[in-house]
Amino acid sequence: MIISFAAIYFTGNDKYYFLTPLVSNCILVIVAFILTIRKKSIFHLVAKPFKLPQIADIPESAFLSLNVMWLVALVVKTLSKLLGVLLLDFKTIYWIAYVLSDPLTVVLLIVSVYLVRRNLTMANASQSNEGHQSGRTTIYCFSATGNSLFAARTLASRIEHAEIRPMCDAQFVGEGPSDATAIGFVFPVYYGKLPRLVKDFIERLSIPPDAYCFAVVTSGGPGAIARGAVSFVHELLQKKGAALSYGKAIQFAGNYVREYDVAITDKTRKRLKQATQSTLAAAEEIRCKRHNHVVWPKIALNRLYKNIAALDVDFYADKNCVGCGICETVCPVQNIRLTESRPVWQHRCEHCFACINWCPKSAIQYGEKTRSRSRYHHPDVGIDDLLHRPQPLSPEPID
Repeated sequence: MIISFAAIYFTGNDKYYFLTPLVSNCILVIVAFILTIRKKSIFHLVAKPFKLPQIADIPESAFLSLNVMWLVALVVKTLSKLLGVLLLDFKTIYWIAYVLSDPLTVVLLIVSVYLVRRNLTMANASQSNEGHQSGRTTIYCFSATGNSLFAARTLASRIEHAEIRPMCDAQFVGEGPSDATAIGFVFPVYYGKLPRLVKDFIERLSIPPDAYCFAVVTSGGPGAIARGAVSFVHELLQKKGAALSYGKAIQFAGNYVREYDVAITDKTRKRLKQATQSTLAAAEEIRCKRHNHVVWPKIALNRLYKNIAALDVDFYADKNCVGCGICETVCPVQNIRLTESRPVWQHRCEHCFACINWCPKSAIQYGEKTRSRSRYHHPDVGIDDLLHRPQPLSPEPID
């Protein structure tokens, strides 16, 4: 305040009253921004001196939405103070800076209290479940190029009595009531939604209403879009009288060679290593039957659910094709048939790009752009892993 009073005294201009709050707000904006990009919770930072064990048990990721809300509010308040110093008269900016922006702070405080109470309730529910960790866990997995399979195997390696069942295996479609106490779904996100195969599988699966259900979704793109797929699982389970207790989106490497090159670079390896650590963290939370936030904004396109017959019209095999049949074998929906040792697509494509990425000769193309692009599958998953029933994995760090 000394700076503000000095500025007012020497200039005779009351608008410099806002100079001190402007500086303090700028500092708060910088701190909030740094914490948010580092995925550190502002709430945990504020609560840390009080050493509350209930707060320490809640993952910081559960409060990142609060970070964003407070960051936006701080930016609004900072801009109002800046206008007060630079442009407007004292009376006008006083109304903007305090009478209009302070109710925003009150609303944020109410939302913050609600979120804290909700997360504390979830944490207490998680603690009550920690004494009931025994029982079998069934993980239903769909994977085209290995990211989701790697995630499922990593989860199974850390969860006792866990079994992985592929969603594309006909014997598991429409299974009756399960004796598993925990049921999980691991799959990639397509256009912000569930793959059609996954949606159909969950709709036909019988799930005990008291089962602990979780979903871990993998993606090559932004987490905000992938998290929306968790909300779709939540809605599907609600329709079946069950509930999704835990959901997490993990960014792996992309396989969508149609739109970009999928070569494994140093950046890709770093991302895969981070994905491994995130999956291990999720496994520990699932093992303890933790609950978290499963309702996220759904950012999705309807591309997978319209003009299905046209999804595969641009696939073809070039002259390098040797007729090995791997494309036919890896297709999760039997959309490829070999005719005279050449693949023919049957117009019910899942658009998973398993055929193009697993072809040993890179002979399968989608249009012309894929001719010059690399192919991708998770480096720790081979074709045999994909074609046979997967077993739990003991993951090694990726160099």
